[in-house]
Amino acid sequence: MIGARIYSSLLILSGTGSRDSRGSDAKDNLFRVFLLYSDMRSSGIEPDRVVYNTLIDACALAGDSDRAFQVFASMQVGQVRPDVVTYTSLMKACIAQRNMTRAMQVFDAMKIGGCSPSAITFCTLIDGACKGQNLELAVALLREFIDGDLTVTREIFDTVVLECCRQNARSQLEKSLQLAEQCQVALGRRTKMMAMKLIRGSAG
Repeated sequence: MIGARIYSSLLILSGTGSRDSRGSDAKDNLFRVFLLYSDMRSSGIEPDRVVYNTLIDACALAGDSDRAFQVFASMQVGQVRPDVVTYTSLMKACIAQRNMTRAMQVFDAMKIGGCSPSAITFCTLIDGACKGQNLELAVALLREFIDGDLTVTREIFDTVVLECCRQNARSQLEKSLQLAEQCQVALGRRTKMMAMKLIRGSAG
């Protein structure tokens, strides 16, 4: 009989493989991951947090948020405590289906449950907010990111500032630039050029 550790390793390898897949490939990988999971359960082996996180992440990569939440529900029934990886993967699943409202609900539940968000959590949400053209939310998350005493990279500032420029949103741009200055983060050259162009154009 295959042991719990071997099953966990196989699931992780299968889930990791789906990271490089998109569309139908990601769904094929998801099918294989759940097939292995079903075999694991049939063998009488109870999944741990690593297994549940791998399943949820695979669902997120395949854009299947409903299934991700089904796994999360099973995790709760099994009294397996979720961690930052669990919640962040759930948020990714929501964002994959352009459901920022549900992603933010997961974010709130995470904090209420006493689990602190990581830099990856904030980057995931900010990127989702930008793609959903919700700059007010993106800037608010960026501010909370900074207040959380986490390291905010230039890349995430560039993401927000560039989206502000694309949407011609000067007010949110100025707030983002102020936050970048507060953190003493130097923006990328292209980002600076686009920001200055918007500011000068608005002033004119």
